[in-house]
Amino acid sequence: MTDVDERSIDERMHALAAPLHELLAEVETELAEVQARLDQLRADRSKLRTALRAADPTFEPETKPGPKGRKTPANVAGVEALAKAQELLPQLAAEFDGDGFTSTALAAHDAWPFSQSYSSMILNTLQDRGVVRLDHVVGTRKHFKLV
Repeated sequence: MTDVDERSIDERMHALAAPLHELLAEVETELAEVQARLDQLRADRSKLRTALRAADPTFEPETKPGPKGRKTPANVAGVEALAKAQELLPQLAAEFDGDGFTSTALAAHDAWPFSQSYSSMILNTLQDRGVVRLDHVVGTRKHFKLV
């Protein structure tokens, strides 16, 4: 065999990688220093904002740009859908016998443009607003009537 054995190859590879190990250690040390400085700056900013809120009632801290969140809760039907439902319900309620109407029955009706799940949300919202009332429940089906 050759005079190069496996052990000498490992030693040479380690010697070649030694400068990279040193450089990585330097970068990680610098990164830790910068992170510590960043943490200190954030803590100082928080203290200053707290002091300014107490001292200056007109102070409003800068906020990050971005979405502001939903204007209406996710479980409340939209204004247009509620208006359309309030327009259609008096006409459709007369077609249902005295048993009241359910979201499933409304969704199955050709004149009703909403899905069953959205119809359920609409009826719950209209109930909260006093437009319909819960008449009775059969199993999991809520039967509503107009107020």
